[in-house]
Amino acid sequence: HDGAALSSVDYITTFQRGTEWAATGKVTQKVPSDFPGPDTVTYRASVAALDPAYKNGLGGAPGGGRGPGGPGAGRAAAPVK
Repeated sequence: HDGAALSSVDYITTFQRGTEWAATGKVTQKVPSDFPGPDTVTYRASVAALDPAYKNGLGGAPGGGRGPGGPGAGRAAAPVK
């Protein structure tokens, strides 16, 4: 599993809100203030630290990632067409 992806605020928020919607048909959880914009990436360090590779930095392991030091660091993913 990709610690950087699973610790990103956009993933966590989408997963939580999607689960609530699937279970109840409603979403009551607010989008957090640190939800990333189109040109930003935000992470929850407490979640990322659960990944044993976190000591290498997000995306610092072979294969990269979107975190600091990895390919695409600080940039949003390209739009899907």
